[in-house]
Amino acid sequence: MLDDHLGSLLLRNQIGYRASVDTAVGEMRPVWRIGSGAARDAAAEVRGAIEEVIERCGFRELIQADREAREKAAKARRRSSKASKVKKASKRNVKTAVSEEANS
Repeated sequence: MLDDHLGSLLLRNQIGYRASVDTAVGEMRPVWRIGSGAARDAAAEVRGAIEEVIERCGFRELIQADREAREKAAKARRRSSKASKVKKASKRNVKTAVSEEANS
């Protein structure tokens, strides 16, 4: 009946009623963190529905671009951190060399 009126607006992936979904909502936790067998089934249904929404809305490319931007920023932070450590080590080595030279 809904299919006749809403057609393509309805999700094909359905989320069935499960007590684990109520538990997850009540505990304000994702259903996949509940840990029961029913929760695993519900998690698969929820993920399927989320994937369908992502596809239909064209968010796949946005999510991928965001993921790539985050990875690029993380690499830059790691490089910067390594460079900073090298610079600090270099300064320590110079200070050590200078103090050893002064002591001799």
